[in-house]
Amino acid sequence: MLRVDNASHVLMSDKLTLEVWAPDNPEASLERRIDAIIYNMEQIREVQRRNSEQIDEMQDSHIKNQKKQEQELKNMKDQVMSDLESLHTDDIVQSLIGLVWLAFGISISTISQELSKIVIF
Repeated sequence: MLRVDNASHVLMSDKLTLEVWAPDNPEASLERRIDAIIYNMEQIREVQRRNSEQIDEMQDSHIKNQKKQEQELKNMKDQVMSDLESLHTDDIVQSLIGLVWLAFGISISTISQELSKIVIF
């Protein structure tokens, strides 16, 4: 069992973690000093493991957000294209009706000249 004299706290990503270090006492036996070094190394490994997990979570979150943004961009692009297509095709019926009226108007306006040519000959 190690006696721990020093402790510090560190704020990491909105979580309070307590880091406990075994101090190096030059007057302690060699075995006790080695045990303290091993304990400190285990603490470093644990912090490193937690940091690695946090990095992995952040990478996963980043990838998910990136895919979500790409999907939203694709959906918006599809919506814009759909709106543009509807703008170009919504007026087809009115355009066709206008074309029929235009053709009828041109024929009526020129029919009097054609009739006058037929009657005169």
